[in-house]
Amino acid sequence: MNMFIKHYGEKHQMEQLRKEAIELAHAIDEFADGKGSLENVQEEMGDCMNLLGQFEEHWGDGKLYCVVAQKRERQIERMKKGE
Repeated sequence: MNMFIKHYGEKHQMEQLRKEAIELAHAIDEFADGKGSLENVQEEMGDCMNLLGQFEEHWGDGKLYCVVAQKRERQIERMKKGE
C-alpha cells in the first residue's frame, strides 16, 4: 500500500487528485490564453502525476501503465492513418 494513501486514506487522495486535475485544467486554459505560464502548467502536471503514481503503487496491479501503453499505441495508429 502506498504510504500517502495509507496515511491520508484512499478517498482523501482521490479527492486531492480531482482538485489537482481541475487546477491543471485551469493552468492549461490560462497558458493557452497567454495569461499563464508553462511553469505553472508543469507544476500542476507534477501534482497530478504524483497522485496518479500513488494510486498506481496503491493498486499495484500495473493496469494503469497498460492502459497508458494501449492509448499511446492507438494514437500512433491514428497518426499513421492521417487522423
